[in-house]
Amino acid sequence: MPINNSKRYRTFNGMITYDYFRKNENGKIENTLSETDFKELVISEIAKENSIDYFCLVAHNRDILDEETGTLKPYHIHFIIRFENARTINSILNSLSKVKISERNLSAAQSVASSLLYLTHTTPQAIKEKKTRYEISELSIFTENHFLNQSEKELWYRNKISGSVGQISKKFDEIPLIIDIYKEIQQGFIPTDNNLLNLIKSYHSLYQLSEEEILIFIRKNRKQFQLDRESCIQDYVRTKKVQGKNHKLIYTNGPGGIGKSLLAQHISEKLFNKSYQNQDKQDLIFESSSSGKNSDLLNQYELQPISIFDDLNINSFSNTQHFLKLFEKNSLPLIQSRYQNKYFLSEYSFITKSEPIKTFISSIYRLNGVHSEINLKQQILRRFSLIIEIETDKIVLKEIKRKPNTTEFEIVISEVIQFDNLKFIELFSSYDTDNTQFKKLNKQRDKIIEKIINKYLQN
Repeated sequence: MPINNSKRYRTFNGMITYDYFRKNENGKIENTLSETDFKELVISEIAKENSIDYFCLVAHNRDILDEETGTLKPYHIHFIIRFENARTINSILNSLSKVKISERNLSAAQSVASSLLYLTHTTPQAIKEKKTRYEISELSIFTENHFLNQSEKELWYRNKISGSVGQISKKFDEIPLIIDIYKEIQQGFIPTDNNLLNLIKSYHSLYQLSEEEILIFIRKNRKQFQLDRESCIQDYVRTKKVQGKNHKLIYTNGPGGIGKSLLAQHISEKLFNKSYQNQDKQDLIFESSSSGKNSDLLNQYELQPISIFDDLNINSFSNTQHFLKLFEKNSLPLIQSRYQNKYFLSEYSFITKSEPIKTFISSIYRLNGVHSEINLKQQILRRFSLIIEIETDKIVLKEIKRKPNTTEFEIVISEVIQFDNLKFIELFSSYDTDNTQFKKLNKQRDKIIEKIINKYLQN
């Protein structure tokens, strides 16, 4: 059906392409304006329009044209504009002629919410097609004669796509909240009921839902969130098969009762607190309970990003290759499990033992027999990223580094942290939290853990 360009509307969708702007009628480039300057020109030209209620604009510069080659679509700008008084399409085409908007790329908006969701590629169809997501912070929003700052953008956008904030359940528009949760799942959020409850409560200032409304929402959408997570895991696995991962294996050793397990737990908790919010640690930290001969190490593993193998029994491994495959630094291993084969997705793994690292390596090496290739010891050694040796008054941190001008690796002392003759077990297992000494020790402990994480584990 032909568009009636003389009919008047108040709200319009538009798209302006950078390539079309730069080229003349013969297809030759005649304008050398940069993409950034082009965006600023478009913003300034739209802002000149009379009687604007608001406009919202975003540059799409990361859209994928071809997934196999990674080719990007040409740079282009999407916008929605609403006028206080109705306008014709022809009048807007004329007033925006400087940025060369095409007639076919301007139309009356049928739904403000859908138009705004498309700017960030968060419409259901865009999500289904796995289009590149754009953040609200990337939008340029002009309303009430000024451009909004970052905090104002968030509230304005949500109000426009969901109506008034804090509606009662029968009027509650679920789409913005569903999109928020989907974005969290893409970043590793595990949608258990408790995690969802904590996450939605943290959004209270935006949605103002009662706990009853939250529980109804979770029950209604639980299955879809679980399917979303499975889909994101599949995407993650596909990506990591190509790109590899950066697994860090930490070996912690020291005398019995010195605090090895507690140290591994505290470091793990600090790691997940830095990267994950509103989630239970049991959903993020896997603690292996398998320690017998040929036991199933990953029997209870549920794709947690952090794993702790406390007092690991080497007989849990069928052979040396089993150990090497599980803790490969870069590849994504599919590990045989008794009930179901599993991808080992952990980014950090902790092994705690009383014996020194060299004794442990020798034990793993001998799983293939005493006459195994000597190169296997090197293969085992290079799996480790950090060794933490605990003594009563100090921690010795060691790293695995390549020997100069060779292909071999060696253990090198990187740092010794003293405790002023304080016993380490007191530092990590005092339960009298009101005690002045405990507070002092706890503060020292936190500083040590922060140092280990920032210097050795997050680089």
